[in-house]
Amino acid sequence: MKKLLFILITLALCSCGNEYKAKRFIKKLDSNCSFLFNDLKKGRADVYYAEGNIFYKYNLETKETATVLSLIENEAAYLYDNSIFGKSDVFYLTSNKEVIRHNLVSGEKSCINRDGKKMYTYAGGWNYHLLFFDESNDIINCDKKIIDFDISTMESSFAKFNDIDEELKSQYIPIVVIGNNGLLIILNPYITEDGLDLRQILYYYNFRDSQTGNMEQLCQADNIRYTQIKDKPVLVTEKNYTTAVAYNMDGRIEKEFPTIEGWYQKRGLTSGNIIENSYKHKILCYIANDDDSLISSIRFYYYDGYTGEEVELNSFKNPNGDVIKFVMGSEQMKHIYTRSDDSGLIFYGETDFMNEYTLFLFDFATRTTHVIDRGKSISFSRNRFKVEHHNGTESWYNTNGEASQPERVSRDYFYDMGVEIGNMFNSLF
Repeated sequence: MKKLLFILITLALCSCGNEYKAKRFIKKLDSNCSFLFNDLKKGRADVYYAEGNIFYKYNLETKETATVLSLIENEAAYLYDNSIFGKSDVFYLTSNKEVIRHNLVSGEKSCINRDGKKMYTYAGGWNYHLLFFDESNDIINCDKKIIDFDISTMESSFAKFNDIDEELKSQYIPIVVIGNNGLLIILNPYITEDGLDLRQILYYYNFRDSQTGNMEQLCQADNIRYTQIKDKPVLVTEKNYTTAVAYNMDGRIEKEFPTIEGWYQKRGLTSGNIIENSYKHKILCYIANDDDSLISSIRFYYYDGYTGEEVELNSFKNPNGDVIKFVMGSEQMKHIYTRSDDSGLIFYGETDFMNEYTLFLFDFATRTTHVIDRGKSISFSRNRFKVEHHNGTESWYNTNGEASQPERVSRDYFYDMGVEIGNMFNSLF
């Protein structure tokens, strides 16, 4: 009995001694280092800490330091560790998109976003939760597509869309956009049954105010697109026929503005103003009065249905980045043509008054103006643009902006017509 008591006292003293040593070691850690946890159980006497993306184990008895995990830049990115919850795991993302759980004590590691041959896509992590997305078509059910892995409990759950009827959940496919503190999720209607008219639905899976996530429906829309407004990423939704709403990456309204149909009404445009309305590129090109100017004048504009901005088409950037302005008179405005593939407009204008004319391509997809050719004059005849250069040469372009030959009337046609008229005239006499 005395021997047993002696052993217990000795173990207790050793334990207390190691705790003291651990506290003293932690206190002396460099400011660049961060303490993780102590492992003083079952005869072990180790302190675990990290410096950057390198994780160390210090043995209090041997006073030796060993590297237990080193995350090499461009090969692995640190996500989380769960030492704050009394655990000993580090989670990191590899260059091949695997999320690895590495136990610092045992050295064991496993991929937590792989299930057999299926790989779940890592979508982000907030508040000690890791989110994954099933991009496969194996399961058509929006409630079984987004996986929430809690590293404090090491348990997974699905992010559920509780406001959708159960029988409709197989009709939607989620598209995930990674936000600042959560996920923006677009539910796209799948192949719907006869009689169902389902709209797109935008949600925000919020981690700002909840440890477990909060699914909030932001809106329903006929069209939801990812774009940028003043270099800020947004999701633009068509709230109704005339109004669009842009949501930022925090799920908040960034801007509300007219759709292209709404802009018709607000700007007071008629069919006579319109050059092109490209539904594919969400852009409206038109000629209208500039009523904000001191002297009202007719100008060439486009309205961007993605950003809600009206832009005057009166400038382009040359190769060195300088912005060059041009003007379009009434003659030039008569000859603005949409390319046959609906990718842009071909037109011309004066870049240097009465001395330089330029043939342009305005590209719908990029909203940029490009130079096709320049010369001392440009005219339009027989479905072609004619560019006369300063050196006396000429170039011809069709209404797609492609180099071509001038359209010539067949000599045989006039010859045959002349013979026919001559024969008819002779028959009268």
